[in-house]
Amino acid sequence: MQSGKLSVFFLIITLSFSWLGAQETTPQLKVVAEMANIRLQPSITSIIIYQAPRDSRLKFIAKTGEWYQVEFQTEAGEKAQGYVHESLVVALDQELLTSPTTSPQPESKTSPPPSQKKETDTQSSTPVVKAEKKEKKPKEQPVPTKEQVISPAKPPSPTTRPYPSPSSRRFGFRLESGLLYFSGDDVNAGTTGLANFYRDKSGIKPAETVTQIHLGPLFGGQISYDLTPQVRVGLGLDYLQKATQNRLTFNREPAADNLIIRPEIKAFPLRLFISLFPHPHLYLGGSLDFYTAHINYHYRLESGDSWVSWQGESTTHDLGLTGTLGWQFNLAPYLDFFTEIEGQYAQLNNFEGTNIYQESSGFKSEEKGLLYLYQAQVSAQITHPLLFIRAKKPTEAGVTEAHPAKLSLSGVAFRLGLRFRF
Repeated sequence: MQSGKLSVFFLIITLSFSWLGAQETTPQLKVVAEMANIRLQPSITSIIIYQAPRDSRLKFIAKTGEWYQVEFQTEAGEKAQGYVHESLVVALDQELLTSPTTSPQPESKTSPPPSQKKETDTQSSTPVVKAEKKEKKPKEQPVPTKEQVISPAKPPSPTTRPYPSPSSRRFGFRLESGLLYFSGDDVNAGTTGLANFYRDKSGIKPAETVTQIHLGPLFGGQISYDLTPQVRVGLGLDYLQKATQNRLTFNREPAADNLIIRPEIKAFPLRLFISLFPHPHLYLGGSLDFYTAHINYHYRLESGDSWVSWQGESTTHDLGLTGTLGWQFNLAPYLDFFTEIEGQYAQLNNFEGTNIYQESSGFKSEEKGLLYLYQAQVSAQITHPLLFIRAKKPTEAGVTEAHPAKLSLSGVAFRLGLRFRF
């Protein structure tokens, strides 16, 4: 007897917990479209704040007309709210979503007392049919109005304000600036070599030192497209220009000689890049770079009232590679701030151009060819590198190790800027 009572007791406890669990069930919606747009307001003209892929689960909050108010989780892991059209989702618990309130009413309030039902059943079958129709009628409820919403809509708090995901704003345009540290290679070798050549040739050491080119400013822009929230591709163009002027004074009697050395580097890399986002704020990237680069120089030797000068301009087209580690942060729904550190490889060769030689007497000559770096002898034991444009490879006496000059822009770059999404 006692065992029977215990069985009934445990059965009641189990049913009670099951009933409580059913009351705490959160209504869910399932996305049935390829991609469901979640909007800020229940209107087709409202902005899209998130895109949920097929089979995603959304927490039901309320319904306004043809729109469900739902709660979802952003890519940053924060909870936010928005509206999705009823044609894009299905309700996993239709009874909960269509009832005017989340708290079910006891059966005693909606069903007739057992005694009355029994009497009706004994009278005739017709009232029973009518009663069944009355019970089915509430299932055909009209579309809930704003006054019938299950719970009031809660606007997103400032800390959980959803920003559009990359899938909702796929195109981007960014402006950037930064600095590039590079070796300079043959350009710096020719600059220092000419100063040392004239020093050893004249036997006079100048008081000034030669400044080489290693650090240059970068400016650029990019257009990009997000293939997915994790993959971005695009095209960018940078501009680098750096020049330095050295004026060396060689004191001799009766007047001092002045040697002016002014090298200049210009580069326009067109970058075809891809970026991968393992985290919404962190990305890795790489690019193939198509360079248009210039090496220009101006050498001028002044001695009293007379002078001679060499002025050269050369250009090349070559390839390079760049690897990027970057970080970005959302400032607004359409604006990102980013900063990057880059390692780039660029060895640019075969500069073609023109050298113009002039004298104060009015003599002028022009020579077209390649830019060469070669060793010029001061004595049998002393040579220095010189950088000049020559019509053919230098082979005259006192010249050795001639080869086409190259510009090394390999180095490390740091840049930052703003990216506009649309």
